[in-house]
Amino acid sequence: LEDIMKKTKYYWLGEAGELHRKLYDEQKADISQMLRRLLEHPDDLLMISGNYKAAESKNVQSALTLDADVIS
Repeated sequence: LEDIMKKTKYYWLGEAGELHRKLYDEQKADISQMLRRLLEHPDDLLMISGNYKAAESKNVQSALTLDADVIS
């Protein structure tokens, strides 16, 4: 993203280009933080899915111990 923004100065000339690059520079810290947080998502999702799998496995094991002929 940083490289793309730097390259715009070669073809996006004038006030609009300068303003766009200035706004990007002002928000660069926030953008970096968002990208870091996005990189955390796969690990978080793997942990969450592991919790679901463990709970589902426990539920299956509990169901297997139930008597099958409770309702006659």
